[in-house]
Amino acid sequence: MGFRIQQNCPRCGAQLELEETDRLINCPYCKVSSIILSSGYFRYVMHHNAPGKEIIYAPYLRFKGAAYYCQWHQVINRAVDISSAATSLKPLYKSLGVRTQTVKASFLNPETEGLFLPIKADPDDIAARAAVLPDNNMLPKTKGSIWERELKDDFAVDIGAAIASIIWDSDIEFGSLGYQPQTSSVTPESEPEDEQTLCHEFIGETLSIVYLPLYFENGMLYDAVINEPLGKIDEEDAALLQSAASKYDWQVNFLPLLCPQCGWELGGSRNSIAFTCPNCSTAWEINGARLSRVPLRSVPGEDDTAGYLPFWKITARCPGLGIQSYADLIHLEKPLMATEEYTGTNASFFIPAFVIAPKLFLTTAKRVTFTQHALPPEE
Repeated sequence: MGFRIQQNCPRCGAQLELEETDRLINCPYCKVSSIILSSGYFRYVMHHNAPGKEIIYAPYLRFKGAAYYCQWHQVINRAVDISSAATSLKPLYKSLGVRTQTVKASFLNPETEGLFLPIKADPDDIAARAAVLPDNNMLPKTKGSIWERELKDDFAVDIGAAIASIIWDSDIEFGSLGYQPQTSSVTPESEPEDEQTLCHEFIGETLSIVYLPLYFENGMLYDAVINEPLGKIDEEDAALLQSAASKYDWQVNFLPLLCPQCGWELGGSRNSIAFTCPNCSTAWEINGARLSRVPLRSVPGEDDTAGYLPFWKITARCPGLGIQSYADLIHLEKPLMATEEYTGTNASFFIPAFVIAPKLFLTTAKRVTFTQHALPPEE
């Protein structure tokens, strides 16, 4: 669960209620659909219950997503939803707890009245907390690496079709994607124990900033949601409160759900990050505060009643794992299978691009990846 967001329709002004994960507004009044865009982290303001008070907003960093941990013979997963105070104000809660599921909020905008404390925390810190293993241990610090990963040529996604591709001409570097691969000092001659975690990754993660409303009265700091005191403030806290700014320029942007190429209405759902045009057969991905075109491929169905699911298609070479082609990849799953016919085919991984439970996510990715040779040619 997440926030329930109150937002006015950008076209007719009708008050709507959205899910935190919604990236599309479908207004039932004016029938206009709009895409929600942000140039950075989404920022939310919790609603207060202290009318007439001067509200001071304290920032929290929130991380939500599914964490996957790669061990030597298995991949384990867990859901992550954590928050942490991003200011040094001492009476504050360390975390928002379940409030991200129970309190209504709105997107921050320049019209939001109140003072805002500056953010004094590194987003990488909460991402590191999210990477804590299920047994509350951190990933091991290691020296050296036996893994060499190279993503080149294809970086593909399936949008509204069986297989669709996004292709960048340039090489993909992990640093440019905000991901730094974990390293391991393990060598193939000395396999680690099964429970040792070699690396981790997040799928569907969101990092956002949530502002908790407060007010100051008679030397006490109050929670403006429940109007309960948090504690007394000292001179250092008082100086920090004085640094709160009265203006904040960040806000979400809205684009009509129209194809940038032909003007036709795009297809997508409330939590889509990419949209397809049924008129000119193009696909468009949310890229910061704009839509960017991405190439689209599909596998045709056997008849007109076929349903289509989206997948990311990632073509990669993994020299450290001995994977240079699809033959090398399929040999890992079925060592006795004759794979010579696939030696000239690139190794591609097919990853679900739709919402699915973590265990099914892994199972589906594995099955489609290792049976891709049975798929009809892409169109």
